[in-house]
Amino acid sequence: MDDKELREHLAQGPLARNGFDEALRRRIHEQIDNPRRRTRRIWAPMARIGGVFAVLFAVLAGAWIWQAQSNGDSASERMMVETALDAAPAASAQTALTTEPPRSAMLIGLRKDVPSRETSTYRTVLVTPEDGELRVSASLEGIYMPYKLKFYRLDAVGDSGGRGSQTLASVPAGETLPVAIATDPAYVTNEKLLFAGNKYVSLLQTQSDPDTGESTSRVWVKDVEQLAPALRENAVKSREEPHYELTQLVQLSSLRTDEWTIARQSGQWVVKVPGTAESSEQMLNRISNSTGIGPKLPTEVASYDKLWLNWEDIRAKEPAAIDAYTSPTEDLLAVQTADALSIAAYRMKEEDMKPLTIKLEHGENIVMVQWAQDGYVNNWKTMLGQWIGTTNHY
Repeated sequence: MDDKELREHLAQGPLARNGFDEALRRRIHEQIDNPRRRTRRIWAPMARIGGVFAVLFAVLAGAWIWQAQSNGDSASERMMVETALDAAPAASAQTALTTEPPRSAMLIGLRKDVPSRETSTYRTVLVTPEDGELRVSASLEGIYMPYKLKFYRLDAVGDSGGRGSQTLASVPAGETLPVAIATDPAYVTNEKLLFAGNKYVSLLQTQSDPDTGESTSRVWVKDVEQLAPALRENAVKSREEPHYELTQLVQLSSLRTDEWTIARQSGQWVVKVPGTAESSEQMLNRISNSTGIGPKLPTEVASYDKLWLNWEDIRAKEPAAIDAYTSPTEDLLAVQTADALSIAAYRMKEEDMKPLTIKLEHGENIVMVQWAQDGYVNNWKTMLGQWIGTTNHY
């Protein structure tokens, strides 16, 4: 069509065919006279479209939530989990009593210091809920520390020179610890375990000159594999200790030191930097009287370490409490006094599950508390049960 034909076509008037004719005019008037019918016809398709979008949004949102939950390494998820855990104590304190048994087992490591001597002995106790009561399912010599998918045994061993040294060493549970290892003949070395986690340990080391009587006490943080007998023998002989500096494990840039320890204070494991001392007794006093520093220890160091009850509630139950531990499932409460550790099912009536009391001997201190949950309770009971009654020394 050329320009002339187009002008002639337009001159005939707009929408001459299939346009604004009489039929269309009547339809418009009908719509004006029936506004409700008009509204339904307009919104019904839009409602169907909205429904489709709602379903699509739900699917996408569900996929996003599933992805976030599946991504265990995401920083946002860790933040959400930590926030939820921080909020849990206030809510859980108001939870009603239950008849459900506890879901956690408690593994306790104890160090007993021999009075007037530098030596120590160790034992491990596993407490589990079973058949409506709390029981000691395993009691073993030495410290049995969970590490990866197995246990390591930590214990004090003598020195092959017979000079009275006592060194801490570790082996995978089931393997044998040596009775003694070679040490520096110029010194007497005695060590005490201060803390055992699920990888890292803290120890107090005192080295004495038998000729002059002078001694120096230091503290170190190591991992359990650094306590292998061969490595300990080389370290004590050379007096060069493999260890971790504070800033390697704790985000604390203001203080750089390689002599620090992990100690108990106000219901949690904390960082302490006591310096050096002449004797182990002086060092233990320094640790006890010093204040924890820095941020909370990461879970890689202290594992689960949350007290979800306040001290007012704890001392209302036990006025003589000096320390307390609570399970990650928030159903076990362990309260330490001067001579005992009382473990109770916090959310059950005493007539349903009576507390269990573990007597603490004179000079005995808690150096490890680890928790197993749900299916791991029986796993730990089975694994530790096979070593009951063994000494694992050659």
